[in-house]
Amino acid sequence: MNDPNPGKHSFQRAYQIIVKDENGNGVWDSGKVNDGSSINIPYQGTVLIPCSRYSWTVTVWNKKGEYASTSSWFETGIMNQNG
Repeated sequence: MNDPNPGKHSFQRAYQIIVKDENGNGVWDSGKVNDGSSINIPYQGTVLIPCSRYSWTVTVWNKKGEYASTSSWFETGIMNQNG
């Protein structure tokens, strides 16, 4: 029997996370990670600077090698070094 919704059962098989600073310099590139994880992935880049803006791009792949990407940004707050 043919699946009437072949794309419905597509699962993430790999991801890549890229974080860049305000000048477009890379501060973290996870590389393509063959893992279905999509939450609680620990940051493993260089130390982030307080009160700075960073952009991120996430790309995910399915088992067919098809991919999708999205991007956004975040800002760090005041960070207490003593605490």
